[in-house]
Amino acid sequence: MTDSRQRVSYIAGFHCPAGGLSVGKTQIICHRYEIYMCNGTEFCYIYDRQKLTLKAVYRFPNVVWRLELKPNCNHLYTLCASDGIYCVSLNTEKRLIKEADSEAEGAFVPVVIPIDLTCCVVKDSDITAFIIVDETIVAVAKVQHSWRIKFFKRSDLEATQKYERYDDVEISIVQRTRPVSLSSGTDYNDELLPVLYCVYPPAANILTESCHSNERAILETSLFSLLFGVDATMLRTPVILCGFPDGQFCCLPLKRHSLSVMSYGPSEVSNCKTCVVVLHQLEQPVIFIQAQRTNQHVQETDERAQNEAGVNCNCIVIVGHHGRMVVIKASNKSEMQVPDFRQYHLGQSPILCGCCVGSYLYYSTSSELFMLELVCQKDSQDSEDSIQSGDLPLSLFPASLNICSVVNLTVSSITSEGDTEFVALSTAGRLMVCRLPRCPDNGCCDTLTAVKASQKIKELLSGIGSVSDRATSVSKAIQQKNKALAHLNQVLNVISLVLSSQKSLGEGEQQCRQPIGCCVSTKWNRLLRQDSLIICCSLENFSGFTLEEGWTLSIQLLTGSDSTSMAATSSFPVNKLISGSKMEVTVPLNFGKNGQLTLPVKVQCILFYSFTEILEKHNLPATESQVLNGEGTCIILNEYNIDLLHCLHLSCSTVSETAVPDYGFPAHPVEVFLKSSQNLLGQNSKTADKTQVYGPDSTIERNPVGPFVASIKVSCNLLEDVLKDCSSGSNPNCVVLLWLMSDNAEVETVKALKVPVVCGTTPDRSNVRLLAKKVSLMDLCFEGPISAFEIHLECASLSALCHLHCAIIGRIRNILKHRDTHCSPLPNVRVQHLQELLNQNEILLKKVQALRDHLCLGMVTSSSETTEKLLMIYQEIRNFNLVIL
Repeated sequence: MTDSRQRVSYIAGFHCPAGGLSVGKTQIICHRYEIYMCNGTEFCYIYDRQKLTLKAVYRFPNVVWRLELKPNCNHLYTLCASDGIYCVSLNTEKRLIKEADSEAEGAFVPVVIPIDLTCCVVKDSDITAFIIVDETIVAVAKVQHSWRIKFFKRSDLEATQKYERYDDVEISIVQRTRPVSLSSGTDYNDELLPVLYCVYPPAANILTESCHSNERAILETSLFSLLFGVDATMLRTPVILCGFPDGQFCCLPLKRHSLSVMSYGPSEVSNCKTCVVVLHQLEQPVIFIQAQRTNQHVQETDERAQNEAGVNCNCIVIVGHHGRMVVIKASNKSEMQVPDFRQYHLGQSPILCGCCVGSYLYYSTSSELFMLELVCQKDSQDSEDSIQSGDLPLSLFPASLNICSVVNLTVSSITSEGDTEFVALSTAGRLMVCRLPRCPDNGCCDTLTAVKASQKIKELLSGIGSVSDRATSVSKAIQQKNKALAHLNQVLNVISLVLSSQKSLGEGEQQCRQPIGCCVSTKWNRLLRQDSLIICCSLENFSGFTLEEGWTLSIQLLTGSDSTSMAATSSFPVNKLISGSKMEVTVPLNFGKNGQLTLPVKVQCILFYSFTEILEKHNLPATESQVLNGEGTCIILNEYNIDLLHCLHLSCSTVSETAVPDYGFPAHPVEVFLKSSQNLLGQNSKTADKTQVYGPDSTIERNPVGPFVASIKVSCNLLEDVLKDCSSGSNPNCVVLLWLMSDNAEVETVKALKVPVVCGTTPDRSNVRLLAKKVSLMDLCFEGPISAFEIHLECASLSALCHLHCAIIGRIRNILKHRDTHCSPLPNVRVQHLQELLNQNEILLKKVQALRDHLCLGMVTSSSETTEKLLMIYQEIRNFNLVIL
């Protein structure tokens, strides 16, 4: 509908609860130029339309649900949630105050008037709806599994305004599965309130009862008698119509004592004692009840003018929350009148509110305000009688008024042009006036021809197709974003799981295994008749999640004294690693620029997730990357230190415990020392430049080397956890060597040995031999000799000896770090003897430093004398008996 006179003007805005106004818990009453309104808060407002100002604001102890205005006694009745009914006297002199500001001369500022419990006339927390009829308050309360209708009258005491209950009736609640709102997906049945409406027999005067005519009407004699009986008509008793959230539509005469009520409803259930009749079962919450006149010749008159002229309503309209509508009207069948219950279904739902004007029904959904005519259109072939009777149409054709978000609606007036003026309240709490034309007699609706109908259908189908395409595109985009969010949520869950596991390990908690971890080992690989050292990394997933595409396993090799120099980085994409599976990768352990491998090497296993994978996989636009700050996120799974013990290439040949390997150069340590001393003095420089280094495949030229020797002594008490695995028939010396080589990939070779000697080759092809034997150390403890294991190291390279020595010391440090407090106590060491050994060692070191300084400065007179001194110092250092306790 479009018309030049159709317009909407907003006149005021009010605070509303979060999420918008609730359905059925707001109300508007228009009386002359004043608008009385409650909007689901504890405030009740009075607005003056003529002055466009807010006249008064009342604040009640609780949320206000319903209003009743009695202008004859100037009182406003309100229902507060979980509290009761309050009565407020409307005294305009005390509720307004003139503003003292000179710039706003003549302006009035409303005073918020607090209402306390002294104004409560009915104290009942179960009341959910009420109506005032003939000085009687009829209230509905929900008590357990029944609806209780209570009747209150004013107390006989003149000094009090309280109402006393004098009667009540009950009707059971119908339990059934209720439909769900199509717009929001929530069930409003438990939130909606009952709806009350009062109908009067003919010749009743209701002008002084209440100005809210949407809740009262006079019925024609035929319809009133058919529904409520001849006795109710003769007694002229008002009848209360009740619509409940469980779908029941009931009636109850106010003067019901000794009165038999007749009913012809399709769902008739009567109670003879209480005269309660279920006229109809709507099977959905009742949202709106109103009586109206459907005859066309009176459709342009105001409702109050109809009542003054004695024009009575000839039908009752009941609308359900989910679009079902029932119209009750007297109908002639088989030459007798019976009530006709005509059912319709409005295509739009949920219904929020409604209002009847003449033969038109206005109702609002969550998206639109619609107009519907409840009378057959006038046709040239129809007789005058059929037009006067206002027959109900077979089908309904609602027309949209292009007004949205109306949660409450009431008629204000009918203009001289025949337009209907409504006062409405939006879901956002805005009060507005809607001026809508009343057609068809005003020429606002064009005649719909077949050509226009066909064109209109084409336009609608085209619009539906366009909306469907946009909806499909939006739905697809939403699904992609939901999948991306679910994927990102899984990533965050994996990160949280790993970090919490690492935190528990850091706090000392015992765990069988990490949910997601990486195991690192080294092994020798032979490719193209050449041996090479590689690192094997195994990513294991024991969590309940699946590592989808987008995860990357990064292996970083760090070298240097502080493990900060980056040697190499290798990345491997993870392809759907499900729970309980693992992924194995290998990384070459390359040599440095000088052809040697710098040990130790720290290996970091990092799990990285790239945010760009989410955007690419789910086809999201590049602008979404602004939300995901950074390229991705990473977590360090494990860190391992690779030393020379991991990298030894063990030999399968067996040797005796006393055998000395043939290195191709003098084997005695003294001869090696003397030869090294000659090199320092600059002698035999030519023969020192080239010597053979024996490797597995080839011979290379290097600086002169020799069998460098060192030893480490460790007490048996410190190695008691290692010796636990020693069976009765095994050699303890072999067990110690097995412990040292436990992280080597070729440890099975050590297990097969019968003598405590291990021979191997370093990555730079230097020969190494390890020997372990049990010794007794004297003069260190008061209790007697200390049993210890002496680990003997023999290496062809001095650098190999240093790396091997550091690797063994690292193993011993781990034992000292994790040593339990319940282990055997330390022996009573002779501190004085240790002090003497340390002093001797310092003296020897000073002598060596002095000889080196003399050699550097060329102050040596006799090389043989210097060699003898160095030999004596070397022998004393070798006999230095210190042990790690």
